[in-house]
Amino acid sequence: MYLKRLKELREDHDLIQKQVAIALKITRQHYGLYENGDRTLPIDKLFILSKFLTPYEF
Repeated sequence: MYLKRLKELREDHDLIQKQVAIALKITRQHYGLYENGDRTLPIDKLFILSKFLTPYEF
């Protein structure tokens, strides 16, 4: 499942949970639930996250 890959992607970009949470406009704790697989990442947040982690502009 893609949620297990969230931590790897974040670490690959040398980010902490707080930085990603700010980009998603949620709390760090809430983001932690996504990384742990305790909650499903909504599609709108997934879209924001993909843009945040992609270094290229479309």
